[in-house]
Amino acid sequence: MNNPIIISDFYPELLQSSSGNAFVIKTTNPELFQDIYKLVNQNNKLHCIYFSDLSKSLSSIDFKPEWTGIPISVFVRVLGELKQLLPKLGIIRSLNLRLFLPAHPDENLTSIKILSSLGIPTGVFFIKGEKINWSLLNDLMYYYFYTINKHADIEPFKYIADHYHHTHINFNAVYFNHPLKYIFCNKFGITSLTEANLNDGKNGDLHISELNENWKNEKKLDFERDLMLNFKHLNACSVCPGWRICLSAFKEQIEENPGCTDFFTEMLDACEFYNKTRQNKPELCSL
Repeated sequence: MNNPIIISDFYPELLQSSSGNAFVIKTTNPELFQDIYKLVNQNNKLHCIYFSDLSKSLSSIDFKPEWTGIPISVFVRVLGELKQLLPKLGIIRSLNLRLFLPAHPDENLTSIKILSSLGIPTGVFFIKGEKINWSLLNDLMYYYFYTINKHADIEPFKYIADHYHHTHINFNAVYFNHPLKYIFCNKFGITSLTEANLNDGKNGDLHISELNENWKNEKKLDFERDLMLNFKHLNACSVCPGWRICLSAFKEQIEENPGCTDFFTEMLDACEFYNKTRQNKPELCSL
């Protein structure tokens, strides 16, 4: 299936009337995880549960073994008390989880490094209007790409490295925000390219039952045309060596906090190193 993955809140009526689609279901209620998994997979496929609650810490979540096999991305504000999280590590490692923390406050970047070192897939995300400490983010990026100690994946670094051969890389895909891969819909099944437009009532004219490959081809042309607008005028983004793995994601803060240019330029070298190292790993003999 080449249709976009549908992002929606948990609407049982919508899911029961849909068939053959892949869904990302948004919720702030962990008690719904099992119900979501069962209902979506009756006639469709659950791509992921998107749990986001910036009032919570990771240590405050009651991770349950009943969630085994359910793909879940968790977005919270901070790690919380490590001593409360450590007893849950066994359960966390057994689940299909990726744990995301925002780049601010700065200590989150250290927390992500700790979680990764404990074998837990993690990620950093960025909240509009919150200043990024590019030096500390660079340290985290170096840890992921260059450390020799075994550690779990950290997003969006892994996504960027895995797609490095592409001409343009939209790393927002790891946050379920990519116009060629995901589309938002309301409880009536009417679609919108962005969550903001959906909330404002600026919906598209397509029902999820009408999505097809022609729709995707049209949106690809729109997406590429919008990318080229970044080169209409000479600015920091249009001359940045790392633009193709960033796509002007931080253009709104580049004047007052310009560290993104050096960061993404250095990541180009890190991705080259990562992919060469992966290609040159010797194969183990067959036993």
